[in-house]
Amino acid sequence: MGTTKTHQVKASKKAPRTDEKLLLFSQTVVNKGTNNPNFTSPGTVFSELAAANAAYSTAIQNMKTQKGTSEAKTAARTTVLQKLDAAIAYANSIAQQFPPDQARAIIQSAGLSVREVPVHNKQQLAPKYGGISGAVILIALAAARGAGYVFEYSTDQKTWVACPQVFKAKMVISGLTVGTTYYFRFQAQTRKGLQDWSTVVSFVVR
Repeated sequence: MGTTKTHQVKASKKAPRTDEKLLLFSQTVVNKGTNNPNFTSPGTVFSELAAANAAYSTAIQNMKTQKGTSEAKTAARTTVLQKLDAAIAYANSIAQQFPPDQARAIIQSAGLSVREVPVHNKQQLAPKYGGISGAVILIALAAARGAGYVFEYSTDQKTWVACPQVFKAKMVISGLTVGTTYYFRFQAQTRKGLQDWSTVVSFVVR
């Protein structure tokens, strides 16, 4: 199997250094993340960040009027950074489900900056000419020892035809229409359960 080099879009973890700018940044993440239509099940991620911001704001003000409060402010700042990391991780978990352009928009909708991370991916599924007219060889990335594989094909990516399950990461499908573009995917069954469907690949049958 070959490898492909792509870029994964992620939210940057860089946060402002000064207290006032960090607090403003963190409050922006709360404001934009709360009730954001992209984040349907954030749990307590943004509410906990909001609470941490409130405590941080109080600690900053206390530093200006009271002595001996620097440790409390430092602790409040640390909590904000921890809760920010949780919000960033949540935003990334949603964004990674979408193509790069959509992922970028989702991350930015939460008031976060975007960074691109190079990723070297092994190709999940490779279709090849099957040696005879109308045949295609499908070679999948092996999931685990003893895994089962279900290959499917389609001409419109709406209606899929499933092939019988096999126990090797390779299959020949014949009887396809020459000159037609087919789409292929597979799903592996391991001891841990069913894996997600592979990336869909296309191939013009010869």
